[in-house]
Amino acid sequence: MSLAVEPRCTLLDACAMRVVIVPVGDISPAKFQDYARALRAFTSIELLEVYPDASEMSTAHFPNQARNAAVQLQFLDPGQTRSEWEDLQGHKTIMGAIGIVHCPRCDTLESAKQEFSRSILRFGSPAAVCFAFDPLPNQEDLARGTSIVMIPNSLPEKLHFYLATLMIDFTKSLIQRLRTLYDSVNQASYIFTHLDPPDTADDYAKLKRRKAGRIEKCKGDFCLLAASPVDAVAHYRTAAELSKKELDWEWLAGSQEGAAAALLAGIQHGMQVPVSLPAFALPSSPAVDSGEEAGGGGGAG
Repeated sequence: MSLAVEPRCTLLDACAMRVVIVPVGDISPAKFQDYARALRAFTSIELLEVYPDASEMSTAHFPNQARNAAVQLQFLDPGQTRSEWEDLQGHKTIMGAIGIVHCPRCDTLESAKQEFSRSILRFGSPAAVCFAFDPLPNQEDLARGTSIVMIPNSLPEKLHFYLATLMIDFTKSLIQRLRTLYDSVNQASYIFTHLDPPDTADDYAKLKRRKAGRIEKCKGDFCLLAASPVDAVAHYRTAAELSKKELDWEWLAGSQEGAAAALLAGIQHGMQVPVSLPAFALPSSPAVDSGEEAGGGGGAG
């Protein structure tokens, strides 16, 4: 089995939530790209805008989330598929989906809504919203609270302002999605990737022993995506300690990677992010697989 490496990826990709943009209904490629380009301008959303009232921020999930930080978004093309590395690397989960409707070529917004709901099933359960552009004068709008938002016709500068407001609201939905994942990960019987599918009773027992460390790694990922690197490092530190104890090398490496990304993100936002993780040692002999402790190795600063 080969490990696929995504091209043009950087350490800071671990800080960005993935959002896929999909066409809905009859829309020309040129129109879709025009609207998608307008949305891709919003790759960084400040928490101060998402939560003007600081009391709305979740101290239960991200107690050290700073309002001067910003949530990062990475927009994906509609052909994107789910990554087999979602559990090990939380940032590779598709957290959000945005649909684009061209009203002049749309039968009804209700049919567009249904098509959008079906089209995003392949991405799991992302936070979702559909934007309907260029509404006709007699275009029938849907009731408030639905997943489709009609974008009024306006000059480019007004369109940018309107989209900015909508993207702030959408980012709040993305953060709520992170809170839900943070809570639900505790309920997993175990967490595994395609690197370690359980085949025997011993495999299940090993996964259950490694569960606590993997949960902490996942929570660190959710904190990092929520622009809370200080909280992320706290989880990564615990994850690294537990993963090293259980000889869970891929997840130990993932915790180190996450901590490095959190440190870099903290520096960008002027935060003091303490990073001190257990030394990382690769197994050097079959004795490691039999349960003996690995020794030596370099550590993170």
